[in-house]
Amino acid sequence: MSGHQGVLEGKKPVSAAVKSAATSIQSSADDILEETLINVRPVKPLTKRESEILTLIVAGNTNKKIAEKFYRTERTIEYHRNRLMRKLKAKTAADLVRNAILMGLA
Repeated sequence: MSGHQGVLEGKKPVSAAVKSAATSIQSSADDILEETLINVRPVKPLTKRESEILTLIVAGNTNKKIAEKFYRTERTIEYHRNRLMRKLKAKTAADLVRNAILMGLA
């Protein structure tokens, strides 16, 4: 399509400079995302129990349901969740789930 045809159809022509800038921004965003994914790693490896609990958290289970599944108290599950949050550098439950997914743990 020629530049004139696009204008006739109500589209604004895009200059080469704008296309170049957009490509550069996309490339920078891709680089930042890739670096983030590479650098997000647990501080310490997860224990078997922490991995099990993390899987249940990501699946949307509450501390109470997880406690019932493992025949433990809710307080014990809260302890594991807090350790997971420290290891995965999470401040909220949403951060925990996001970081677990980014790290390939869930």
